[in-house]
Amino acid sequence: MDGRKETAAGTVGTAAADSAPLETVRRRRAGLRRAMLDLEQASSGAATGRETRWLEDVQAQLDEVDARLASHIAGTEGEDGLYTEVLEVSPRLANAVNRLRAEHDEITAAVTALRGEIDQVVAHGLDDDAVSLAAARESINRLIARLVRHRQQGADLVFQAYALDIGGET
Repeated sequence: MDGRKETAAGTVGTAAADSAPLETVRRRRAGLRRAMLDLEQASSGAATGRETRWLEDVQAQLDEVDARLASHIAGTEGEDGLYTEVLEVSPRLANAVNRLRAEHDEITAAVTALRGEIDQVVAHGLDDDAVSLAAARESINRLIARLVRHRQQGADLVFQAYALDIGGET
């Protein structure tokens, strides 16, 4: 046997298929995706006539995205995280790893800004709720789009390092 393993994504090295950081990233990736979908669902729900409930739902889902993002960052950037392993396996991917790390800071800042935007709507009341809620929805959509792109770039990184497609799990 040559140390390779068959997976749904194809033949990969055993080390890649059995990687603890990679398995952790798979689980956290699925959780982040679920949180993103839940935030989108909360945001796209009817707000007119139920503004307070809409804001509560969005805040709760944004909290979940924030928690899942923090978990994702810990699993990729931690001392024994995926990025450490990727750099050991494929040092040529250092620039891609550095870009993804920088995106973590940018996305975390975007979550914080969105939280502030929503808190401001809550604090100032819903006098101009249609404008405020529409602006919040646009910010949510931009955040989700940014997270989608980041997840795609992470999947590309894993494929380049391991020839393994971690996919868009359900």
